[in-house]
Amino acid sequence: MIVEFMADEVNEHKETVKKHRQMVENKELEAKRAAEKKVQDQIERRARRAAKKKAAEIAKLREDIEATFIGKGVPTEEILKSPLVEADGYGTKETPVIGVFGGWLGQCMMVFQTLARKYPTLDRDRKSGSSRKGTPKSSKSN
Repeated sequence: MIVEFMADEVNEHKETVKKHRQMVENKELEAKRAAEKKVQDQIERRARRAAKKKAAEIAKLREDIEATFIGKGVPTEEILKSPLVEADGYGTKETPVIGVFGGWLGQCMMVFQTLARKYPTLDRDRKSGSSRKGTPKSSKSN
């Protein structure tokens, strides 16, 4: 009987200790989760503040552009009235002319740039060492 009583007391003590350990672990886990949530909330607040600041900067920049460039502009309708057929002005004086950037020199630059991009082998020397290796020397040219 005493042995059973002692065994019951030991079992109760073990359960009490187990419950206490579980309670301590739960508190630690809750504290860790609270700390992680706090850090996550701080990150989210910083991101919201940065987004709000950036939106304000963009709005200010748009207002500055509107005031500085667009607001000072003067609309003209003569440009829109010029038909595409008269792009060269038929050689008459004081006729609006639509031209290519750089004129004929700019067109030459664009052609050479296109050739260099599409045909990179055109830059190589024709008489490279590799082309001479494949041709046998004649005995008469010595």
